[in-house]
Amino acid sequence: MRLFLACLIALVVAGCASANPGGPNRAPTGSPSAPTSPSASSPPTLSGSTPPGSTPIQLFANTVALSFSAEPGVVLRSRTDVTRFAHWLRTRPRPADSDAAVAAALTRGATQAQTLVVLAQNVGCSSMKAVSLGTRGTNLVLVPSGLTTHPECFRANLAVAVFAVPGPLPASGVMLNGQQPNTAWR
Repeated sequence: MRLFLACLIALVVAGCASANPGGPNRAPTGSPSAPTSPSASSPPTLSGSTPPGSTPIQLFANTVALSFSAEPGVVLRSRTDVTRFAHWLRTRPRPADSDAAVAAALTRGATQAQTLVVLAQNVGCSSMKAVSLGTRGTNLVLVPSGLTTHPECFRANLAVAVFAVPGPLPASGVMLNGQQPNTAWR
């Protein structure tokens, strides 16, 4: 019994230690370990402060997901991209817990915008009420609101959201939370 308790405590402590909100290259907006390039050092522009008619439309958000197969996310520039990516998500041998909901949101949103963006960000033991899409130059980031930091947890939370962006994004150079978009699905 003591061995079982010791193993359980070690597992919980290891889980909390690995639940760093930023994780490698995944620092939440405004954290001390956020990327330090000139475009990343400026504060994010919240989606609510963009000009009328250009505000991204949130199609889906899960602030406590376990996993997403295409971390850190994807930029889908056409209906063909949306169809191919949704098919890729649905046919994964081991789908992540948020894959089906993301595929459904993408299918619903395919007619709402020229570009669809899916972002996933590790938020550690934190919980939040909502997320929005922010920008730092060509770096798209998830901006949490109603953030509550918890001292420990059994597993890290992953925020996953889908946004319809009214206009086109540059063909190259777009980053998602400071990382290159996932292209494994192509």
